[in-house]
Amino acid sequence: MRGWITILLVGCAMQPQPQPQPQPQSTHKKPRELDQELRTSAAKVVPAEQAERSGLVESTLRTPFEGGADGTRLVEELLARADASRVELIADLAIYLQTRDPRDGRAVECRSSIVPETLTVGRTIPEHYEQVSVSRPVSRTVTENEYRCKPVTKYENRAHTESQQKCGSVTRPVTRTRTAYRSQYDSYSKSYRQVPYTETYTAYESRYECRSEPVTRYKMEAVSRTECSSHLVTKSVTRYEFQFETRFVPARLETITRQRLRELDPECYAVPVGGPPSAALMNRIEGRAFTKRAR
Repeated sequence: MRGWITILLVGCAMQPQPQPQPQPQSTHKKPRELDQELRTSAAKVVPAEQAERSGLVESTLRTPFEGGADGTRLVEELLARADASRVELIADLAIYLQTRDPRDGRAVECRSSIVPETLTVGRTIPEHYEQVSVSRPVSRTVTENEYRCKPVTKYENRAHTESQQKCGSVTRPVTRTRTAYRSQYDSYSKSYRQVPYTETYTAYESRYECRSEPVTRYKMEAVSRTECSSHLVTKSVTRYEFQFETRFVPARLETITRQRLRELDPECYAVPVGGPPSAALMNRIEGRAFTKRAR
């Protein structure tokens, strides 16, 4: 007699799963991390001996200018250019003005060295240059553009990226096992018996989970910066004759806050035949720049 097998499932598999109740979604905001700004490299004016011992690569920074230039602006712009070029040290920084010897009309160059405040001497004039005496400064009333800088605070709409936690109910599938029973006919005893077996099934669970997400927000912030501009002023000044001739406004180094600098008394010399190339004989600010070797 052929046995018939009837399968009987025992357990809670056939019972309907309760629907998960939706949980209210909540948002937890982490404290905003401090903005970390990359430190920008600031070039430093140093004595020539210190720069030469540094082992850095040397180059020349030179900015020519026309008559009526402002020394403060020239120094500020050259230092900013050095920062942008990742210059570490600057040596022999000076402003050069071209003039004429009033006695014989020879071309004369006058150099005003800009050095750290603790120094009192600059670079020595080469021996093959003939030094020319500098007349005493004189006082005059002038009307000229004066370069002024001042701190200004403005409000800007800036973006900030924050980590934000979002929490809520999430339904996910899970694999489980269970024990079931089936009825099996035993031909030896000519009766049915219950035989256990294990089966796997997929169930759905509701969990309360949180995850971090980047969020960009904008907010108004007070930003302070230094703004510079030229202002036409009339005043009494004391300067050298060659500065009046070129309408040059000497640098007011006390307004430069990044490093305490001073300007030494000018030194004038006649440029001999066979001296520096004509490209160097111009009104200019110039310095030796020292940078790290490229890797």
